[in-house]
Amino acid sequence: PQTPDELIEDIVTAIVACRQSKPNTSYRLSIAVHGQVDTHVGSSMRMPQAPWTQPIELKYLLEQRLLVEVLVDNDCVMLALAEKWLDGHHGEDFCVLNVDYGIGSSFLIHNDIYRGKMFGSGQIGHIKVANNGIICGCGREGCLETEASSTALCKQYLSRQENASKLVHIDDFVFDDFVKLYQNDDPIAQEVAMHAATILGQSLYNFLITLNINKIILYGNTCALG
Repeated sequence: PQTPDELIEDIVTAIVACRQSKPNTSYRLSIAVHGQVDTHVGSSMRMPQAPWTQPIELKYLLEQRLLVEVLVDNDCVMLALAEKWLDGHHGEDFCVLNVDYGIGSSFLIHNDIYRGKMFGSGQIGHIKVANNGIICGCGREGCLETEASSTALCKQYLSRQENASKLVHIDDFVFDDFVKLYQNDDPIAQEVAMHAATILGQSLYNFLITLNINKIILYGNTCALG
């Protein structure tokens, strides 16, 4: 979707289709979105990966359209809650780290999600790791997300591959292509991935040592790199 209205329409279309397949089933709806979420009112405050910048009142708009109760939260928070409820960590503190097209995290501390002020905790993808770096979707430059996300890996590979235009149509180059190159021991892909892993590890270490958390659960398409 290119606009908030298109996002709402896509969600409504998917839920209506699901509901029609099981018309006698009662349900509630949980929506996981990246970026900053105001869980009190169910609003997406900002999605750095989206082509828009304005907040979206997801809960209100979807409840009006679908006539069901809607819960809206950050995607990494929901991953952490799923880990807590389904896998059982015996009261351990842990961090969920999602390294995908963007980078996000969530922390379970003393058996509860740490949200911070204004629901802004866990934005590890937007800590600064490079001076004079690439402009991030959040508006700042040099964020971890611009160096170590799967999107960043693809861009770095293409920028360093002199024959990239001959190797693959640049506009069609996706992360699955990068993974195949990495698995086939392509030297540039190997070097790009190692750089990302190093800078991600350093950032995560500095981030977690303050909170004294030593259990990390990885999610995201970059897990395909091993």
